[in-house]
Amino acid sequence: MIFVSRVMVCVWGVLSGIIATILFEMGIGLGWVYGAMGNFIGSAVVPMTMALLWKDCSALGAISGCIGGLVAAIIAWTTVAAQEGYTNAAGECVGVVNVDTLGQIGPLLAGNLCALCVSAFLAFSISMASPQNFDWEVLPGRPTRSSLRQTRTPILPTPVRSQQRP
Repeated sequence: MIFVSRVMVCVWGVLSGIIATILFEMGIGLGWVYGAMGNFIGSAVVPMTMALLWKDCSALGAISGCIGGLVAAIIAWTTVAAQEGYTNAAGECVGVVNVDTLGQIGPLLAGNLCALCVSAFLAFSISMASPQNFDWEVLPGRPTRSSLRQTRTPILPTPVRSQQRP
């Protein structure tokens, strides 16, 4: 298992280097990636929190909140970016969606806010329309890692000590 984890660390390092090189050649910086990440995964924050902490959160509500929030975030992000002023090479101010306009603070803020707010609204409203009413009392009876670890047979047997002669 240690060997597999070490190999996967090396694979992840090489893969990250390849992705970083591709993004660098495209002119996309790390700040842009961090801002865009909020648009891509920010819509899952509130529905997944509701799924973990609220008994009435339904699976349909959580999934719909995640997907709906993502769609709303992408629409808001690109729409606001298209309305931002961008000066092209000729010095004209035009409305265009590109890496530069998508990386400005206004479009990123609009996308991130839509990701959080729309996903929360959808998850809450759909879960209220059809609550799942999960019974949290069933969880304490389920096996956990620590309880399985205590009952598992050890991988290496305990060494048998030879009896000493009197």
